[in-house]
Amino acid sequence: EGQGVLWEFFDYLKGTILIMGLLFFVSFEAGLGWFLGGLVYAAFSSYAHQLQHENPTKCFWMKMPVHYVHHKYGMWHHNFGLAVDWWDHVFGTYKPVEWLTEEELSQGDRNYLQLRWW
Repeated sequence: EGQGVLWEFFDYLKGTILIMGLLFFVSFEAGLGWFLGGLVYAAFSSYAHQLQHENPTKCFWMKMPVHYVHHKYGMWHHNFGLAVDWWDHVFGTYKPVEWLTEEELSQGDRNYLQLRWW
């Protein structure tokens, strides 16, 4: 079910602050750029993670919502992506399955913002 977009975001932000904060030692501009990029990616990842748990048919940017099938089919060695499926392709962990079943098709038509936010 996920813990909500806001709580996911705070979890991702912890890692972002720690890692991206180190780049301020290179230069202020580098640190700021990487930090803002990490912030945007953390926001999108937390939204995409919650969307895949609650309304996977709305993940139009992926052929298959990989994190959803990771949990639904117990694929503990495959399909780890939260926001994108690129890394599963790069690292060879992408495993396609026929995921769009009657269960997904029978979900009510909710919009992209009807999620658990906190």
